[in-house]
Amino acid sequence: MVQAQLDKKSLRQVTEKPLGELSDEELVTAHLNGRGEAFEVLYDRYRDRLVHFVTRKTGDGDRAQD
Repeated sequence: MVQAQLDKKSLRQVTEKPLGELSDEELVTAHLNGRGEAFEVLYDRYRDRLVHFVTRKTGDGDRAQD
């Protein structure tokens, strides 16, 4: 299991900053520290790219959406 290790100042920044302003690494840390909505931000950031990639690989946009 991955554990996020941050000093108190860094953890406070991750927990207090608006999620949209966090880096991907900070979002993962925030998620691992109980901010479940941080995963939604990561998902939203990469969803279109991932669907596009899977569509190219499978040739099936509907399957990629699933």
